Amino acid sequence: MRYHVHPAPHDLAHVVRFFWTVESEATGDVPHRLTAETCPNLVFTVQGAFTEADGRAAPRAHLAGALQARADMMAHGPFRLIGVYLWPWSTEVLFGQAAEACIGRFMDLRTLAPDLAQLCSTWPECDADVEHSLATLTFGLRRLVDPSRVPAEAMQHVVHEMLGAQVDRSIDDHAVHCGLARRQFERRFKASTGFPPALFQRIARFQRTYRMLEDGTATSLTDIALAGGYFDQSHFIREFKRYSGLNPRDYFVKAPDKVDNFLRLASAPRS
Repeated sequence: MRYHVHPAPHDLAHVVRFFWTVESEATGDVPHRLTAETCPNLVFTVQGAFTEADGRAAPRAHLAGALQARADMMAHGPFRLIGVYLWPWSTEVLFGQAAEACIGRFMDLRTLAPDLAQLCSTWPECDADVEHSLATLTFGLRRLVDPSRVPAEAMQHVVHEMLGAQVDRSIDDHAVHCGLARRQFERRFKASTGFPPALFQRIARFQRTYRMLEDGTATSLTDIALAGGYFDQSHFIREFKRYSGLNPRDYFVKAPDKVDNFLRLASAPRS
């Protein structure tokens, strides 16, 4: 499986975290487990097909909302995908859809943004010119941005910090940073991300440990638990199973080859 990350242009960095592409030559039906995810994705299926857990065909161009728990899909390969990893508030900025309303949903882009969905049909399966495809996609996204729906910079900073922090700050500290009372902060945070801040922080912490497993930056579950900010190894195991459906020890063996969420949860884009 070949996976690449492509940085977002500067003028879309407040909406797009990065672009990604993935290709698999595996034939037949291959199950994919999606783990809990704080941010939504735009997914364009250029080649192949996918079905959801209930057997429904996933739209070829769709918005995959954030996830509070695992979800399962079936790939019918070989497949080739082009994706856009968004910030939590981007569903509202681009499509007028509240972040909370998109959680756990796969929404057909033909309904949300017909012109953008049409881009998918212009990419033939054999087209290897990724840069051209991304340039076309960037053009379409720029036309959708509604600057009035972008949250305040202080709130964006809090989200960035939660996603990138090695040690979690308290919710009260984040509220102070935004100049808000705690309850007001919690309401605005949920409006921006779809999650209560404590739950968002827990999933972000899980994503950090997920990344450690993928990258091999820790050599034992105890090391990962401590580095991830968990109380102890048993706390880490419970949380990992809650958000991935797997015991981390089982995942540890498979991690080097996994891209089940179709994106690497990288702290910075890489190609």
